[in-house]
Amino acid sequence: EAEELAERYLDFRKRFFSYSSIFWRGFAQLKISPIVYLATNLAYRRTTRDYQVRSRKYFEWLRNGRHESTNQDVPSMSEACRGAETGF
Repeated sequence: EAEELAERYLDFRKRFFSYSSIFWRGFAQLKISPIVYLATNLAYRRTTRDYQVRSRKYFEWLRNGRHESTNQDVPSMSEACRGAETGF
C-alpha cells in the first residue's frame, strides 16, 4: 500500500538524518567540508519532518473519501495539504 511505503520511507529518513547518525557519518566529512555537510543534513532533517506532516494529511484526506467522484482528479499532495490546513 502506498501509505505504508511512504511511512517506511519516512522512518528511514528519520533514522538516517537523526542527530546521532549525522554525527557518526560526519567523521568522514570533517576533512572535506563540515559546514556544508552539517547544513545539508540539517536541511534534510527539516524537510523530512515537513514531508511527514504533509504525507499524513494527504493520506488522511484520501481516507476521508475526498476523491469520491470518478470525474474529479485526485489532487497533488501539496493541494490536499493546503486544504487540510484550512479545515477542509
